[in-house]
Amino acid sequence: MQNQPAKILELHVGIALGCLRRTTVRGFAGCGQSRRRDLHLIPSMAATVARDITVSLTFQKDGATVILTRVARHIEAVLQDVPDAQARAWAGIDATARDDARHAIAACITRRLCERYEVLPTPRPTIVPASGVWCGLQDTRPEEH
Repeated sequence: MQNQPAKILELHVGIALGCLRRTTVRGFAGCGQSRRRDLHLIPSMAATVARDITVSLTFQKDGATVILTRVARHIEAVLQDVPDAQARAWAGIDATARDDARHAIAACITRRLCERYEVLPTPRPTIVPASGVWCGLQDTRPEEH
């Protein structure tokens, strides 16, 4: 799976969508108090998802790293195009339908981001212990007193 950035991206997007607040998803779907789809929630939803996925993934275009707001704009465009029935299924009671809708939305977001950008795992920084700190390695030479 490490060599399949699209699968990693889809997994991260699905998790990020699943972590959105339930009231936000219900408002987005039109299942809240007003019974109307609150499309003004889309920018904050997209920003949250973009922030969550860029923790462990980097997006590049022509060798340059893409800024977070560009990624969020593409996520916004996908969320804007989510049909009413799919949005209601995502906010619904049936867990199977809810998961299917979330996975379908995650697949659309993944497809759009993979078409436009190169997806790479974010390199983790190497932690070097400070001098005088034991890091668990056995010293090969004997201690001198």
